Amino acid sequence: MVTVSDIVRDGWTAVPGAIFWVFVVLGLGKAVFRGFLAQELRVRLDHKQGRKLGDIRRVQWELNTGKKFTPEAARNKDAVAAAPTLTESEMVERREFLAQNVRATIWLRGFRYLFDCAFCQEFWAAAMICLVARTPWNDCFPTCLAYAGIGAWLLGRERTTAPAAGPDMIGPAQRRVGPPGPGCGG
Repeated sequence: MVTVSDIVRDGWTAVPGAIFWVFVVLGLGKAVFRGFLAQELRVRLDHKQGRKLGDIRRVQWELNTGKKFTPEAARNKDAVAAAPTLTESEMVERREFLAQNVRATIWLRGFRYLFDCAFCQEFWAAAMICLVARTPWNDCFPTCLAYAGIGAWLLGRERTTAPAAGPDMIGPAQRRVGPPGPGCGG
């Protein structure tokens, strides 16, 4: 793999090799993060996580309004007044449920956050190649950043995600074009 220090040292003679490796990184990123199996895994994780997140959203709504959740009350502000009020013991129970389930989903949410944008996907693809190619450690990080930046730019900062899956909805994997995930820096 052509590293950043190789390009600095060798100049223009290393550029054709770097272009080749850019396309290798793009191909690996496509195979690992945007291929059929990856999209299928992502949809399944979204569905599994969607159920938990739906329950968390319902409990948050109940804590914010102080009323028991009903689909009609969530859609119509006038129906919120007619919804039964939560007792103090129910409020405590909902807070405990919320604390427990937010902790349980943090790893899945972190996984989605780190692997949801083209820049991050290309960075991890380049990191895999660096490990296999036994790139010196001092060259790995800048090289991965360079390949990820070029890869994300070539992809048009394309982001692939599955739609947010609710408790009663699973959608097929879709490709969206847009900026990287929030706070990603890509």
